[in-house]
Amino acid sequence: MASPQVEQKQDSPIDSSFSMDKLRAALPVDAVLSRSQSMYSNVGGGYSGEHSSSRSGSSMAHRSVRRSTSSASRRRGSVASSFRNSLAIENTGHAEAKFFAFLDMVANASREASSLKELWSQMAAERRNFAAEREELREQIEEVSYELETRQNDNHRHDGELVEHKEKVRSISIELTTAINRLAAEKNKLNERDQHIDRLRNELIGQQELQSTFRSQIDRLKAEYQSHETLFKAMQDDRDGAREDADRYQRSLQRVTQERTEITSRLEEVQTALDTLRKEALISAERLRKYELDQDEKIHEINRLKEELRKSRSREEESGSELLIISEKYSQSNRDISKLKDTLRTVEGERDELTHIVDVKNREIKSTIARHDEVQTLLLEKTTLLDSLRRELSLFEDRLRSAELERDEKHEALEHSREQHKLVIITRDELSNELITAQGKVDASKRQIALLTDTAQKTEQVIIDTRAEVTQLNGTIKGLERERLDWQKKNTTLTDQLVELKGRIVILQTEIHEAGGEREGLRDELRRSREELEEVTETITQDESAEFEFELENMRAMLREAREQKEQAIAARASADRERDEVYSKYESKCRELERFEEEASARMHAAASSSGGSKSSTTTTTRKSRVSGGSSMQQSSEQQS
Repeated sequence: MASPQVEQKQDSPIDSSFSMDKLRAALPVDAVLSRSQSMYSNVGGGYSGEHSSSRSGSSMAHRSVRRSTSSASRRRGSVASSFRNSLAIENTGHAEAKFFAFLDMVANASREASSLKELWSQMAAERRNFAAEREELREQIEEVSYELETRQNDNHRHDGELVEHKEKVRSISIELTTAINRLAAEKNKLNERDQHIDRLRNELIGQQELQSTFRSQIDRLKAEYQSHETLFKAMQDDRDGAREDADRYQRSLQRVTQERTEITSRLEEVQTALDTLRKEALISAERLRKYELDQDEKIHEINRLKEELRKSRSREEESGSELLIISEKYSQSNRDISKLKDTLRTVEGERDELTHIVDVKNREIKSTIARHDEVQTLLLEKTTLLDSLRRELSLFEDRLRSAELERDEKHEALEHSREQHKLVIITRDELSNELITAQGKVDASKRQIALLTDTAQKTEQVIIDTRAEVTQLNGTIKGLERERLDWQKKNTTLTDQLVELKGRIVILQTEIHEAGGEREGLRDELRRSREELEEVTETITQDESAEFEFELENMRAMLREAREQKEQAIAARASADRERDEVYSKYESKCRELERFEEEASARMHAAASSSGGSKSSTTTTTRKSRVSGGSSMQQSSEQQS
């Protein structure tokens, strides 16, 4: 579905369906036409012997048509095989391109995850540094508190300059409160950072869910691929059955042609016998006048001949109805062709990547049109045969009229040739029996033609079913195209999310730098406050008042609260570190599973490529190696940047 690449694995089911259509649509029609032509040639030979030259010409035309149809069938088979190979190459190329695009996407995701892991480790190291610094500050605060307590014990012995030092102590307490507020602000920042880490954890969980969805979709694609393989095997079985049917029809056609040659030989013998009889009738023209007593028998014979003429006319009407049915089928096929052309016009705008397939289908449609033109020419030949039969029937009626006239004229001559006429009657009965057997064979050939028409209808139904399957496969191709677009959209969203995460990481780094600057400022302020306390404690020589002690107790309480908050923050940080380690372990296990899956998929793809062809597998491996080397170089560059 991506950019088309020319690689081959297996034959496509669409190609086999089209080749099966060609086989089933070509052979029965040719058999029907050849049998119908043989029937009409037999009927024409039965009614008159003066058109032997026309029958020989029609047989030669039939041989040429049969040779042209066989060559056309071979050409259609070669075109179908080439079309099948090209479509299989394109389908395998599309599938491999999709799979390699998915592998590239997974490799990019793994590289981004490794970069995020490194950033996470850097953040954890910075947090550990912050914790160590906070521990140092806590130790410094404890030292200051211890010094304050010692100096408080010393201050009980000093009372001088209390008022001046109270103001200094208040200023120091104010600075301490500001320092505590700053510590609270830092604690809030740490909480915000923990919240951001939780968000990152949720995003990692979302990525894991996306990976699970990717895996489920890959399994679904595998199931669809297996179903397509089963369908392809079924289509191959149908193709083999069609070939067997074609061989059977070919054998039946050869058998019918042999019967036709035998019937023609018999008809030629009958014609020679009729010629001899005509000569004998001319010789015995004077003798036939003596046969007036057999006039009733002759009238009965004439009635019988009229009945046969009526039967022949009814057969002609049946052949005309069959011709109408064939013309209706031809018009239906023309309508189908027009519908196919309309559908091809609508589909041309949507299939920019499958133009060569459309060209092949157009060539096949042109071949079907040519075949229908051939059928039309054969129908014209049949109409000419029917016209010739009608002319022969008119000649036969004229001959009957002339025979009646001659009967009136030769009534006297019949009296002289009774004995010879008896011999002629015996030969006539034999000829009539032979004609009845020939009519039986013609009826059997008609039944075979009816069976062949039924098989042709069945093949047309099979063609309709295969067209429906082709439309269904086109729908599945469009669905796969839509899925590819969805995958591309998801990939773009993931890349956007990775860019946003990188921006957030940069913002966190800037905040870490700002917090380091603030930490240095707090250290300077603590140093100044320590110096001021040392100056104050050096000057204090008298005991403090109750108010000063109360303020110190408040400061101690504030320090205790700060210690408790610090311990709570340390416990929360430890729990966050444990959760982070758990998430890292899960993420690493998922990465290992994904790597195993990639290895299995690559092994399967290489196995399939090696089964389809060594040359094309080598091209796919070289392309994949180039992709992997490009991906590794990109990963190294991203690691250097991080």
